[in-house]
Amino acid sequence: MAHDHVGIPRFIERGFSINDRTYVYNIEKHKIYQTNVDRLGTRNDYYEEYVEKEILKKFEDEFSTFYNEYTKITDSNSLVVLLNQNKSIVEKYMSFMYFRSKKVLDDINKYSRSSKIFGELSHSSLLEINSEININPISILGDEYKILPVKNDSKLNFINNSIGYSIIAFAKKHIIFFIPLNSKLGIAITSIDKYLENSCLFIESSDDYTVNEINKATCRTEYEIGNGFIFGLDRQDVCQYKSFLDTAYKNE
Repeated sequence: MAHDHVGIPRFIERGFSINDRTYVYNIEKHKIYQTNVDRLGTRNDYYEEYVEKEILKKFEDEFSTFYNEYTKITDSNSLVVLLNQNKSIVEKYMSFMYFRSKKVLDDINKYSRSSKIFGELSHSSLLEINSEININPISILGDEYKILPVKNDSKLNFINNSIGYSIIAFAKKHIIFFIPLNSKLGIAITSIDKYLENSCLFIESSDDYTVNEINKATCRTEYEIGNGFIFGLDRQDVCQYKSFLDTAYKNE
């Protein structure tokens, strides 16, 4: 029996764990617990075998090669160079992770005309279709966008969610996609002028505010289009955002 990771890959979950143990907040159950990354966000035999072995494995192997090299680098200039060499891999990551959301699948089955004619898609079918047409959610930023390393030197850790990215909105007009890769390192995708001038985004040691706002966006994105959980390196990382989620969405 296969324990398929429905959303975020296991190697990214490890970046928010200690000895493969991570703290999770299950939004639907309002419950915080610690679990092993081998079991986080999995369902038994969820994907068809050919999708798991031929589509997802190929994507995850490609991205994990980049991930392993990227997260070992400490020099900012080297991060920028590696990221510029791997823009297409990051774009593919965003495409795969968007369609690995259970809510996205549910919405497609609920609202698309094709599902009314041909019946509902499985997640395996959806990923197989997208592997051919490769829809890129980053395209909503327009043709001019930049992919930047983000280094977190503050006391707060990044948290992550079940789909592995955040949507940060400014005045509902400007958007940044943020990919947390571990508790101190991530990737930003932006078309906002004030960030396009940078080659790397640094969060200073005194700037807990920025990390907190990014983490809140991670929570909001999870609530809106995720599979139902956030997770982090230690219990305190998760506890404060449990409170944020419970308060922000208590009337929904």
